[in-house]
Amino acid sequence: MTSFFKRYDITKGDINNINNMLNANDYLIDLRSNSEFKEGRLLKSINVPFLSIGDWVKKNIKNNNTQIFLYCQNGARSFHAATTLKKMGYTNIVDLGGLNAYKGELITDETK
Repeated sequence: MTSFFKRYDITKGDINNINNMLNANDYLIDLRSNSEFKEGRLLKSINVPFLSIGDWVKKNIKNNNTQIFLYCQNGARSFHAATTLKKMGYTNIVDLGGLNAYKGELITDETK
């Protein structure tokens, strides 16, 4: 089965490349809970818990072509969120998978 959105492994190299590519109109969204987000997250990411993603995106991202990068802990939530956003008409979704595969540095509230 072919997915209808981009999917990358969340390796250190991929994240460094993505952070370099992000512009002011792009979103890097962490789909984990607020407490998981505070424990460690990717640089430049914002927290939108998985169960809120559809409503949050509809309210905050008016342009359906906006580039949206998604990640979670193991990749399941990001896959389902990407599928949901694609069904909502968003066309530039990138599923990064889960932090479990990421070996780079994470930002915490202490390192902020």
